[in-house]
Amino acid sequence: MAIRYLFDSAALDDASTRAYIRQISAAGAEIRIAADLKSNLLICDNRSALLYTNPEDPEGGAVITKESDLVVVRGLFSQAWEQATGLGQLTEERLRLAPADQELLALILKPGKDLARARELGVSLRTFHRRVADLYERLGVTSRTEAALIARQYISA
Repeated sequence: MAIRYLFDSAALDDASTRAYIRQISAAGAEIRIAADLKSNLLICDNRSALLYTNPEDPEGGAVITKESDLVVVRGLFSQAWEQATGLGQLTEERLRLAPADQELLALILKPGKDLARARELGVSLRTFHRRVADLYERLGVTSRTEAALIARQYISA
């Protein structure tokens, strides 16, 4: 199933939404981010579309359109899609990790205890934890497992 999902750029400000976007992207969905999208829209296989009635509350309801009604929605979606930025490109623009951040990311992915990692960086354990939390926030992750999944994108070879 080919899914193209267009999100408003504000969606990237929420860690759980970023995690969801990464999850559906990893599952094969094409994702683009629009600068000022007034509604979230999902099109599946060019046969049906899901338009949320309130983009602030996706669980609040949606309108599903089928093939005959899809022509207008598809045209609007295509226009917005062409003007939107690819997720990878936007992520790269929004997040440029400094060499120190790349070092920290590589370090937290190694086996071992946090105290040893903090000593390797020459900082206290509390400072190490704060730096890790700041990095997780910028990456939009909440765990080392999630960080490991996206680390390849940010660590220089």
